Amino acid sequence: MTDREFADRLRAWRRQLNMTQKDLAGRSKVTRQQIIAYERGHSMPNMAAAERLASALGLAGLSEFYGSTPAELEANVHAQAALRAKVAP
Repeated sequence: MTDREFADRLRAWRRQLNMTQKDLAGRSKVTRQQIIAYERGHSMPNMAAAERLASALGLAGLSEFYGSTPAELEANVHAQAALRAKVAP
């Protein structure tokens, strides 16, 4: 996985959960500055930091983080919103 692919996935997961970079930093114990660098594709976390990020995002582990692409995440968000709109009175 490239730095850019990791950046896109991290940002997509964070946004899907409506978390700010500051929120994610607090939950993962990774500095906000590092999260910014990861999301810009300037660096990649070590294994320990990646596991803390996945956990903070509510993921079962790194395999779940790497299992979906940002496009799939966005499609899922739109599908869920459409479904909620259909069900809403």
